Amino acid sequence: MPAARGDLAYVAPDRRTLTLVAGGEGARLLLLGGPPFGEAIVMWWNFVGRTHEEVVAYRAAWQAQVTAGTDTVVGDSADVADGRFGVVVGDHLPPIPAPVLPNARLRERR
Repeated sequence: MPAARGDLAYVAPDRRTLTLVAGGEGARLLLLGGPPFGEAIVMWWNFVGRTHEEVVAYRAAWQAQVTAGTDTVVGDSADVADGRFGVVVGDHLPPIPAPVLPNARLRERR
């Protein structure tokens, strides 16, 4: 299955091999895989937790790190406060604030 630069490619489970071939410029990739989580998880936006409360806390920590005390984004990634979330090296764009949480309890999935 060919994938162009910037594409997100998906390979169905149960493949025993995967051959990757880079073009003339080479490639950088992130390969994710493995068995499913053995426990229920709660997923929302870029956060994964075990409970609704964990995701709410992760969002609050993200917002505190990437905003200037309000919902105004910090102007430069170099100005991001220290915290559990890193900064993308070489990225000149400011981080994206998380959307407002839905007015409902996040449900776990298996």
